Amino acid sequence: MLSLYRFRGATCASKVMLVLAEKGLDYEDRLVPRSYLSDPEYLKLNPAGVVPTLVHDGNVLVESSVIMTYLDEVFPRPALRPDTPLGRARVNAWLKRLDDSLQHLGIATYAIAMRHPILALPAEQREAYYASVQIPERRQLYRNLVEQGLEAPEVGGALQALKALQHEAERSLAADFLVGDYSLADAGLTPFLARMELLGLLLPEAETPRLHQWWQRVQDRPSFDVAVTAAAPENADQIRQLAAAAKDQIARLLAS
Repeated sequence: MLSLYRFRGATCASKVMLVLAEKGLDYEDRLVPRSYLSDPEYLKLNPAGVVPTLVHDGNVLVESSVIMTYLDEVFPRPALRPDTPLGRARVNAWLKRLDDSLQHLGIATYAIAMRHPILALPAEQREAYYASVQIPERRQLYRNLVEQGLEAPEVGGALQALKALQHEAERSLAADFLVGDYSLADAGLTPFLARMELLGLLLPEAETPRLHQWWQRVQDRPSFDVAVTAAAPENADQIRQLAAAAKDQIARLLAS
């Protein structure tokens, strides 16, 4: 039996959901509120207090790229990695690239959208929120993103990194997909691009034509509606509006 713990809008959970959908696997969808991630019961499964967490026949797996690879090994049809060692290495390189880019996507999400509900809190409650972040470096990062938004010193580099990620995908797309046939690499990139589009960070088609063709191709797959559209943040319309309001500032940061 497979059980997947996730919450709405979790990019890394959508990566795993795409693999489950592509393989046609049945699973128990444990959709939980964010607050449950700090519950002692959940922390026994995932001490980091993040999603996704997959439980398979009582065995617990964490980290989305690890889970994706595990599913492709345990349920090998249809295969979502190439047969050759070189092809598998290229897929693994994409999974690592995306893992390394997750913080950049988080910074962009916070600076454009997630800061606003926190910023609306009274100063005393905001300070309590910052104090609840246990890691000092991360506490300062959140403070900067909430208080300064797109002007925070970390944002420019994060947006440039996301721009570079799109250019890297553009260079890789000599065929329909990133590495041969549809693979874990494509499943990994898809929720990233969905979030970047939501945040107004998707580069123009004239700049990345192959990436835009790929983006339409993956949206046309049945797995997209199940794992991305249906799992989008509940406040997706609000996020899109906030991104639209900040589009000039975003454009300047991407162009710099």
